[in-house]
Amino acid sequence: MGISRYYHGYFSFSIRIVSNYIGKALVIPAHIVITTLRPDIVLWSNKSKSVMVVELTVPWETNMEWAFERKLARYGELKDQCEDRGWWCSV
Repeated sequence: MGISRYYHGYFSFSIRIVSNYIGKALVIPAHIVITTLRPDIVLWSNKSKSVMVVELTVPWETNMEWAFERKLARYGELKDQCEDRGWWCSV
């Protein structure tokens, strides 16, 4: 198991199932962007050329802002790369 793919309307859902994750990694489809980053959830629509990248984190309350900024910095370049290739991207 490890990765499940779902198709519903405009969006294709690709979700890494953490409990079954052993030696497998979610890969963002190469037609969107080529990257070594492995987000937890990627939702995309080929029809509307849009992609949503979801990264989960569970920080301590005192580190919430720092964790949020760290994730934005980590995936900001990915967002720019998607947009450069003509995709709307939300991180």
